[in-house]
Amino acid sequence: LLPRNSPSLWNVGFLPKLFWDARADTLESQAKGPLFAPEEMAGTPSSLLNALNSNEEYRRLFAQAFARPAQAGISLEEVTRALAAFETSLVSFNSRYDRYAMGDSTAMTQQEIAGYNLFRGFVGRCSQCHVPPLFTSGDVAVVGAPPGPGQSYDAGVGALQPDPDMRGAFKVPTLRNVALTAPYFQAGQLASLEDVVAFYDDTRGHAVPPGETVHVHWHVALKGPTFSAAERAALVLRDMMVAR
Repeated sequence: LLPRNSPSLWNVGFLPKLFWDARADTLESQAKGPLFAPEEMAGTPSSLLNALNSNEEYRRLFAQAFARPAQAGISLEEVTRALAAFETSLVSFNSRYDRYAMGDSTAMTQQEIAGYNLFRGFVGRCSQCHVPPLFTSGDVAVVGAPPGPGQSYDAGVGALQPDPDMRGAFKVPTLRNVALTAPYFQAGQLASLEDVVAFYDDTRGHAVPPGETVHVHWHVALKGPTFSAAERAALVLRDMMVAR
């Protein structure tokens, strides 16, 4: 078990920062994290390259992909470039929302359109961080998420930077195909989209443990609840339809 949830890979090739704490700025550097982390694949560069180079078919395929002789051997740079190349192919831009945005007024239901207007309106302000068409700004933000079950408070970006404003900050996740990627938040604390909408439609910082000082982003509601049950349902449906 890991302390953080696995992020979605949809449209990851367009993102400027990777990992929940934004510590990687390329897919190639991100790829090395899981490969060599003791609590994940627990590999080493030498063990990885020995395993790949001992396989004749892998040597042939890598030589073909990188236009070089097979006897040269597979390098770590080639491994991470190949992983990055695959991940950049995971593109989602053909949802009903996309068709609606391109002018098809029938692509979304009236309830979904109502949710979209709440999503981008000043009261909800969801689109300030989840910016179309990627439905993420690629930035980090402090939303005041609770700790994961049985975990201490995760400082996020604040564990890597001395800036107190970054304590509890995490990368803004994409909402592309979000209905398919439960649970939600950096440690999977919330089980459903209904839980996520209810979290944001509550008092700012309500889930921060006592004794923790975090500076919650101003886009997160100051007072709650704001939305009616029908409006919450419309917001959930709006999120669910952003899928291929």
